[in-house]
Amino acid sequence: MKHILFIVIVLFSMRSFSEISVKDAPSGPIAVFPSVDEKVAELSNKSVKLLLGHTPEGAPRLLSCRDFVSGEELFSDLEPEASLDQWIPASLRHKPAITGNWQRNDNRNFLRAESVCELPGGIKFTWIAELDRESSLIRLSVKLSNRGNIPVIVDWFPAWSAAWSLTGEAESLHYWDALSFSPHKVALQENSTKILRSRLHSSDAIQDGKNPYWIVATNKARLFFALEWCGGWKAEINGIEDGVNFHVFLPENETQLTLAPGESITGPSLMVTPVLSNDEVAARNEWMKIRELLAARIYRGPAPSFPFGWNHWYTVRFNIDEKFLSQQIEAMTPYGFDYFVVDAGWYKACGDWTPQPEKFSPGAFAQLMKKVQSKGTKTGIWTCPQFVSPDIPTPPNLVIEDKPGFQRSFINGWLIDYVRSDFGKYLVQHIRKLRKAYNISWWKYDQDFFTGETRHGMMKNVVAMQEALKTVRKANPGLNIESCQSGGRMLNEFTVLSSQTQWIRDGGSTGIRHARSNFTEALQALEFLPPWTVNRWINRPNENDQDNDEFTRMYCRSAMAGIWGLVADLPLIGERQRNVIIRESERYRRLNKLKRDCLYQIFSPREGAPAAGIIFYNTEKTNAGLLFLRWDEDEAFRLPVTMNQIKPGEIYRIEFVDSGEIQIIEGHKLKENGLTLHFDKTALSVMVFVEAIVQ
Repeated sequence: MKHILFIVIVLFSMRSFSEISVKDAPSGPIAVFPSVDEKVAELSNKSVKLLLGHTPEGAPRLLSCRDFVSGEELFSDLEPEASLDQWIPASLRHKPAITGNWQRNDNRNFLRAESVCELPGGIKFTWIAELDRESSLIRLSVKLSNRGNIPVIVDWFPAWSAAWSLTGEAESLHYWDALSFSPHKVALQENSTKILRSRLHSSDAIQDGKNPYWIVATNKARLFFALEWCGGWKAEINGIEDGVNFHVFLPENETQLTLAPGESITGPSLMVTPVLSNDEVAARNEWMKIRELLAARIYRGPAPSFPFGWNHWYTVRFNIDEKFLSQQIEAMTPYGFDYFVVDAGWYKACGDWTPQPEKFSPGAFAQLMKKVQSKGTKTGIWTCPQFVSPDIPTPPNLVIEDKPGFQRSFINGWLIDYVRSDFGKYLVQHIRKLRKAYNISWWKYDQDFFTGETRHGMMKNVVAMQEALKTVRKANPGLNIESCQSGGRMLNEFTVLSSQTQWIRDGGSTGIRHARSNFTEALQALEFLPPWTVNRWINRPNENDQDNDEFTRMYCRSAMAGIWGLVADLPLIGERQRNVIIRESERYRRLNKLKRDCLYQIFSPREGAPAAGIIFYNTEKTNAGLLFLRWDEDEAFRLPVTMNQIKPGEIYRIEFVDSGEIQIIEGHKLKENGLTLHFDKTALSVMVFVEAIVQ
């Protein structure tokens, strides 16, 4: 039987370099694909089959992408005559370009093909198409090399361009505003262009910036797009008949590139993940799990987790000292924190990452960290190693950016020049020293990384910074990394895959306003970010009515959709409020067991809606956790919610956490009729756990 299967596979292989083997062959029928031209390259695995080609002028094409088992086409190229205008700046195209065939260059994680486009003067563009060995995820990028004798000015830099016909009828484009995470879902209309962009950092501007993620949906499938790029970018997306046209690139002010003789540079990676499903929850689940597994193979950091942490920032900010930390450590035991993170203000100066002597007696800071660890809690530290204070000598391996230079007065630091600095080496040494001195398990990096005018330009700085972070990740596989970046201003697929969590937005308020902000931003971010990356905090709960258990409970739950942390001066929290927080931390941990599977329905906040919430399911769809907050309704109300992911053939025990009520409901009725949540006049939140009864 194995020999027969092998013969079948060979017969349908396009070229000898196809990655189909007996051990990789899927169960079930094997699709028959049409024959293709000799110049067409093929990348295939047990998920999809991708064919690569060129236009007559030499522009790269992803000819088609098909589901491997069914043979159904996920997308196909619609521009057989496309020119190089959207690939190569006009200033570099003096004579006709010469494009070579696709050549295989696989690595451990990707099936990979490259095609070189040569221009006069030694300029070479290399199109790179990669298919994840384990999934349908496709990674696309462009490399530029200057093999000539004179520097080359590059006006803008391509990421990828294409016009694709999609399986099914193209319906909508989904994207999100930067920092606020406000969602937009618009119809894909012909001759209607949607511009998505960000400036300096990948999600920098709340007014007109966008997060570098978008989804193209049809009635049969989803195409998930994500950009691996920490700098600014631009995407032009057009609806076309039966499909979508897109052009993703770095505009001039995000490129600023002069390539010296002998230099090469690779631009942003555009991740495209086709999923053959019209179920929003199931398609998102597949996308999330694909990314989780890819991150584990590429970056090899700690596995996703949902810790309960403490941080001091929105309490005393920079005014942290030995006395304050000692008081927190004495009061922390009942909470059972997983992490105790010391934020900004502990150090002498940016660039001198030692405890400030005016705040800590000799050796005190290290002893305090040891005391935290002795209680079974891991420690973390905030730094911004890309800045150096003018009050200290510049550390070895670093050079201050001098054209014109960028100072952040907030931290009294000057931004370094990444290209002239050995930033990767410095960053590894920086983390090594912190871990050796304080045995930290968590590193929170923060503040601006880029400025608009630099000696070497935006693009080179972004590449140098990303390479430095990759070096740190590789050198510290057990370190939990929190990407803060001034509160979510550098959020993209690189930071999401290479770190464990994202501080998605700053916000120092407390009370109902902050609770609503927490929940809104978390639910909307969960539409494109995995739950363990969405970091939310409750601030100074003691400033609210400590006798109002209902409010305290709701405030805690406002931060539970992803990772929950407590920002507080712990001794100021009274026993009654502390007991509520501790009880909620236990419910948070119970809910976390379901979040890990990335299978959830989102009921986003809507103006006029009585409640907003989320339902998490386990992979088997036999358990669920419901978390809902009151929204725009002042009176008592009943809220029917669908549970479309529940397994119908079971009998379920329904536990209403706050009232203690227990119901037993048959699975088919639960799936058909949903569940009704009861909000009495005083209830601000509802939490419910659904578990199949073992028979």
